Amino acid sequence: MDNGAWRVLPLRPLSGPNAGRVKSYRKQVEAGVLAPILLWWISGLDCYVILDGHDRLVAALAEDTEPPLLALSSVNAEQIARDTETALNNYSASAEAIERQVARHTPGAAEALAGVNRRLAENLRTIETRYGATRAWPLRGGTAGWNVLAAAQAPTWDLP
Repeated sequence: MDNGAWRVLPLRPLSGPNAGRVKSYRKQVEAGVLAPILLWWISGLDCYVILDGHDRLVAALAEDTEPPLLALSSVNAEQIARDTETALNNYSASAEAIERQVARHTPGAAEALAGVNRRLAENLRTIETRYGATRAWPLRGGTAGWNVLAAAQAPTWDLP
């Protein structure tokens, strides 16, 4: 699901690019030794949240560098196994027919087989990086309880 929601959501306000810690991290960016930003995929928000590395992210962006990232997410091992088996079965059916054409030196068959191989690789990569649903439970106090917690954590945010 990608409905245009946030890609990365900070869990605290971001520091400015000239803040002390950010300046220190900017030197690490220049040296190529910046530690990765730790993200967690939250399916209900349709985005990542930053667990650790807010200032490192600001430093990398200030230096116009793609930051190193480490993402955590939940996965469903049974679904991955089923999807992998389906992808391999589809590949086998397609590849066997094309391999016979390659053996007969049919024009374009080798390129078609290469395309089938690339499609399998892409399908397997998609399967292994697909995210599972993040579990959540209702907050005691509902919306009012959320507003109290949010106001305590981020008093400058405009709450409904």
